[in-house]
Amino acid sequence: MAVDAGGQAAEARPSSVISTPDQASSGASPIRVLSSISESVLDAALTSASSIELPGIVGFSWPATWGRRALVTVGFDTALLSLGKYTQVVQDATRVELQPVAVSQVARAGSASISFQVAGRDRDVALTIALPLRTVAAYPNEGVGPVSPVTVTIADRDALDANSAQLIFAPSQPQAIKAWALELYGIWDEVDATVGGSTRVQHYRHPRAIEIVSVGPAPSPADTQLKLSVDSRALHSLKSSGSLLEDRDLGTRPFSTSSRGDTIDVLVSIGRSLKVGESMTIEFDSQAHSVRPRLNAVRNATATIIATDAGGALRRANPGSTLVSPTSSGTPAVVREALGNI
Repeated sequence: MAVDAGGQAAEARPSSVISTPDQASSGASPIRVLSSISESVLDAALTSASSIELPGIVGFSWPATWGRRALVTVGFDTALLSLGKYTQVVQDATRVELQPVAVSQVARAGSASISFQVAGRDRDVALTIALPLRTVAAYPNEGVGPVSPVTVTIADRDALDANSAQLIFAPSQPQAIKAWALELYGIWDEVDATVGGSTRVQHYRHPRAIEIVSVGPAPSPADTQLKLSVDSRALHSLKSSGSLLEDRDLGTRPFSTSSRGDTIDVLVSIGRSLKVGESMTIEFDSQAHSVRPRLNAVRNATATIIATDAGGALRRANPGSTLVSPTSSGTPAVVREALGNI
């Protein structure tokens, strides 16, 4: 569940627990985080959020006093994370192994752990371990907090687990937020285009109007903007031509037009906060080329919401805040702005 916390949730860093005598005396942990992501975890009411660091890759410096076998155990909250079948282990940046993952019994509702064994060599070994975790909490069901910490424990099997090291990734204290989201719906128009060297005519689809619906629960920021991008090889020009708030005519909202490569961008200021359930429709005028364009590939028409969170506002990670032109089957051509067939 990736959301833009707007800097509202305090950063959470892992803590170390070491029971290996030689490591504990120096205060150094043999486990270190090589790659991680920070996730914001919302509560069920979507009124508070905490941040948690989720480890993706960890490094392990094999202690000289350990045996040659170690057990890696990762504990996690099933409301936030799920796991794959294998993890990748790299020894000394030379040998790559895929280790099968065993799932332990659920210790309590919502919690689980995975474990897998790694082996060292006769001399000190450095391991890089890719953890098979992925986030599962997603819009519109991202309200899963509070969640339990993520733990990474490595224990010396040859010492009957007497030597161990652990990192604990605990969520930060929750902060009050104003979670908001906007969803986009398009009313489509099309222009003809010739594909490649053939005489077959296809259609380039672009929105003549976009409806913006607030799904809350908090109102959207007043400085939110709508950006529409189209392929300039398919359309000669594009501009905003009007707006409606529900059924009330607001006239043309302030907008700007710019070009970059083969793309025309129109940036429209929504200019007001939208409460949950409120909708605004932005209308567009376009002009086709005087000669039917001949294209091999196009940049699909794409609209997206642009906003800066402030004052406790937090934008929910809803896919509906991006709109992509449909194909002839009626489904979106891509899930992001990209080259595609028309």
